[in-house]
This record gives sequence, structure tokens and C-alpha cells, in this order.
Amino acid sequence: PSRTFERKSWILAMNQPVRLSESLSELRSDVLSLLLSFLEVTSLSRTCSLDHLLGRIAASHEHWRWFVLQSFGVYYDDYMRSVEVADDCRWRRLFIYIRQVHHNVDQQKAAQRTMPGLLKPCTWLGEDFAGSSAVPGTARRHARRRRYRGSLELADNCNVFFWENGRVVQVVRACDGTVLREIDTGQNFRRCFHRLANVKKKLFVCLNDCIKVWDYESFQTPVELPPARTPASMVRVGRPLELLVHRQRLILVESNCCLLWHTETFEFICCIQHDDTGAAFGCHGEPDPSPRAEVHGSHRPRETLEVQWMGDLLMTWGRGSLKSLNVWTLDGEAKAFLQTDSALVQVDVARVTWQSVYALDHFILCALDARSVVTFWDSKENFAPIFRFYCGCEEPFDLVLTQDFMVVINDNVSANRLDLCFWKLWLHPDFEDAHQSAESLEVLRNEAKQQREASHRGRPAGARFAPQGGIPVQGAAATGLMAGLDLASVAAAQLSGDTLQRFLHKELRPNCRPIKTLSIPDIDTYFASYRNFLNMCSFHKSGQESLSVYRSCSLQKKAFFPPAKHTKFEEWLALQVHNDGTVVVHDFRPQQMAFDELVSCVTGSFTNASEAETSKQPEQIPQRQRGLPGCGLRRARRA
Repeated sequence: PSRTFERKSWILAMNQPVRLSESLSELRSDVLSLLLSFLEVTSLSRTCSLDHLLGRIAASHEHWRWFVLQSFGVYYDDYMRSVEVADDCRWRRLFIYIRQVHHNVDQQKAAQRTMPGLLKPCTWLGEDFAGSSAVPGTARRHARRRRYRGSLELADNCNVFFWENGRVVQVVRACDGTVLREIDTGQNFRRCFHRLANVKKKLFVCLNDCIKVWDYESFQTPVELPPARTPASMVRVGRPLELLVHRQRLILVESNCCLLWHTETFEFICCIQHDDTGAAFGCHGEPDPSPRAEVHGSHRPRETLEVQWMGDLLMTWGRGSLKSLNVWTLDGEAKAFLQTDSALVQVDVARVTWQSVYALDHFILCALDARSVVTFWDSKENFAPIFRFYCGCEEPFDLVLTQDFMVVINDNVSANRLDLCFWKLWLHPDFEDAHQSAESLEVLRNEAKQQREASHRGRPAGARFAPQGGIPVQGAAATGLMAGLDLASVAAAQLSGDTLQRFLHKELRPNCRPIKTLSIPDIDTYFASYRNFLNMCSFHKSGQESLSVYRSCSLQKKAFFPPAKHTKFEEWLALQVHNDGTVVVHDFRPQQMAFDELVSCVTGSFTNASEAETSKQPEQIPQRQRGLPGCGLRRARRA
């Protein structure tokens, strides 16, 4: 109690820093830094305004980095390594910069620029067979031709973007639409997929037969990456799906494997092939009795390979056909083998940063299977299962897990729409009711713990409210549990859908509770999340896509981008490419400038104005540490 009182007294004193300025300036710098580590964002920001040693130490304090990573996403750590900003106050300036960007998104304050006819039209796929047939009196059949869709990539600092039309890559400055360079790859691409990746000044392009890297600011000869070395057991070459960069790794995702190169040395690192038998992990799972078991072999080619990133780890899985998840290191070493009771529908991951500002390697994995069971694993517990529950979907379609909520999407075929149910989980901040007494909270915590432990030993929580009385259980536990349905399961089968949902939510209340429902027209839609935003991208029958952006903390719709051929939202900037090559830029950055272009002077007008806003709105500042939501349009791969 005495230490708590001293800490509170220190924080109150720091809110009136002028009185302590003379005495505190006499302390050593390391002592001042230690004292300032007890302050949260608002108090530390006010201390930065002092014009003496204390203010300078507060402005360069290491906690500004933790505040950025905890509040806005750990992927900003990779961003800071990719830009040339090295002053001591850079993390404080980045914190202020991102807050202004988010304020502009919330208020829909974007500088919009339209650049008509800027980009080259896409090439055609297929050949045009002109002329007559060799058989007299008959016309030669023409091959079916279709337009190449093209790829759009945005640089890390949002200063330039890249467009490829099936042969030529254009490097365009975002602020005024100036084409800085056109790169002729010398090939007409045969397949449509995202084939561009960017690191600093390097531009990687996946060609038909190799990967080349250009320095887009110089006119040096491009470097060809060494060919991939695939295992002899791979029976055929996979179909390329996407080229991307993560943690000094260039990854080519193919339909049956992942190929990894180093982004600095360009050397080939490894080939990762999904193993659904567990042999590579020292596991020997039971054979799959389903009719599709013949396609589940460890080394069979698969057309549904998916990849999910977790910091220095990656996870592979298969949509709709496989029941296993593989966790690997970025060097291709097997880490963990996870399984579900039914075929996987979607997998997502959230980084746990709300418990401590110093924990950046703690992840919660969750998977939605075909029986509407959501399973959770904890990376800190060696990926042990921690909870399973039935979520009530009739046709599970998608799943998104963030640091603020979890959303499960149901494909409502009869009503021709997608139904979204947002859940607050026991592991999320602010799950518990602050108005409840300490005794009732303790009772709920014990009940929640018992429910979680029982869920991964037997049936999932809420399984008795599933159709036909519950979810089958594998192994020895199934003998006793599924010998007959309990009376509650028999009664549940006679209830209507709404009544069944109410009973389900009541049973799940100790660990998860629904907070919002939303329905959207049944358009081909996919979902992705950043740390602070949820994106809903819908594909239309015209071949165009529209994008809606929601705030994660409030689930309020903040921005909508109308249909276009390509729509890309990267927090700071949004790009839309239309069929005629017109580009529309929505710039949310302060003064429409990149962070690394701002003057690194602490006394600049940008910093002072933003600091004033921070001091005036303390209620909007996220807390540094909670007692006990991040990720681009590529599904949560920025975690």
C-alpha cells in the first residue's frame, strides 16, 4: 500500500511539472528515465512540453515506442526499420502522426486527388488467332480472351505506388501522379495474381519463370533471384497465388507450398509444404475416414493452401478440406501441429499486447470449422488449446479475431445475405462489467475457467444447442458423452432459432458475449483487420470492388470507397484504380506528407499542434497497460 501511495503521489506531481522542474533536473538521466516510465500517455506528453532536461528525456523515452506498438500495431516496428529516420524523438513523433491520421479517418478528412488516364491498360490473356482455317469453308476458332486484372502495391511510406498491367510496371508518385519510371519486364504474364512486393527501394516482381528485383530509383540491371529448391516428394509445380514481404522474407505463396528468400542477401531459404499428418512434427494422427481422405496425404498437391503470419512465425492450413494447422519458423523449422474436429473454414490470430507493453510475442490463435466450432490456442502455453465453443452459425463463412472483438460471419442462404455477429471474449480488455461487485466477479471468473477447461476435455461449450444435439467428440471421451443425448439437447432440438440463440448466449456468457449484429447483401465479400480498423471489401458482378472501413473500438463505419477496379486502404492512404486507368487518391496524412519527410525538430509546428490536441483529449488516449485489438487487406498478415 505504501508503494502504491508513493506511485500515485509521483503521478499527481508529474501532472504539475513546473513545481518539480528545478529539483528533478538535478537527478541523473537514468533516474529520470526510470521515474518517467511510471507515467501514462497524457502525463508523459505534458512532461515533454518542459523546456529543460526533463522535457528532452520525456520526448525520447523508450515508452513512446511501446505506446505506438501497443496502440497502433506491432507492424510499425517493421515500418520504422524500413525508413531513414534516426532521431531520438522519432517514436513520439510517430505516435502523434498516427493519431492525426486516425483523427482524419474518423472525421473523413482526406485530400482527394484524381489522376485521369494515368495507368497503362491491362494486356489480354490468351492469343488472338486471326486468319482462315486450313479446311475450306470453315472459320478458324478463336481462343477465348480476357483482360489481365493487374496488381497494385503501395510503398511503406506511401510516397509511391506500383502498378503492373501484365507486362509493364509503372512507379508513380502518389502526391501528384508523376510516373517516375516504367519497367518493361519483357514478358506477358500468363496468370493473374498479386506479383509485386516492395522493401525500401527494392521492387520484387514475379515473372513467368523467375523472380527479379529492381532498384526503382536507379537504372541498374535487375537481379534475378536463385531458383527455389523443392523437395523430391513434390509431384508437380504449384500454382502461384501471391508474392509478399514479411520480416526480411520474400514469400511466394503457391497452391501447394511456400517459397522463402532473404530480402537483403537474395538467397533462397526454404520451401514449406503443409503436412496434415503431423509426421514433420513428430505426431502420428489417426487416418481420416472421410471419403476425401485420399487427398489428405502429407505430400499431395493442394489447391487451398492458406498462410497466416505471427511475428517470427507463420502458419499454414487448408480451407474446406483439411483439419490441421502447421506452425513454422521463418527458416522452415516445424514448431507446432494443431488439429480440429472438422474441416477448417477460416483461421485468424491476434497479438496480445494489452496485458503488458513489453510482451510482443504472445499470440492467440482461433479457428472456425465446418461445424461452427471456434477453437482457441495460446502461443505462451506451447499452443495448447484453451477454449472451444459452438458459435451458432448455420453456414459458417468467415472469422476475424482482433484485439477488441471477434466476428463470426454466417452465410444466410435463405435470406441471401451475410450475417455478422461480433463477440467480446474473456481475453479482451473491458470484458468484465465494472459495476459488478468483487464477489460476483470472482464467481464468474471461476465459472468461466471451469467452462474453458471442460471445453477442451470433452464437448465444446454450447454444443448441446447445435442441430441434432451437439458436436461429436473424438477419442475415448466420445464413448460416455455421445452414448445418448442429454435431456437438454433433446429439448434444444425442438426450439426455434431465436430461442435457441438466446439459450446459447446465456450459456456462453462467462467467456463470450455478443455485442453487435450486422447484415450485408450476399456479395462476394472478404474481411481483414488492422489494429484499429476492420475492412469489409465486396466484389460486385461488374468485376469491381468497394470497401467499407469500421473503427475496431466502436464498430462504427468511418469511410466508404465506391466500386472501382482496385481499392486499397493502408490506413494513411487509400488508392482506387478504375477501368480506364484513372487513379483516385484519398490522402489522410497530416499535410499530405510522409512521416519520414517531416522535419525532425521537436519544436516544429506539426508537433506542437498535435501535442496540444493530445493534451486536450485525454479521454481518447489508449491506456498503456490494462489489468487483467492487427493487420491489411491481406488477411491479418500484419500481426
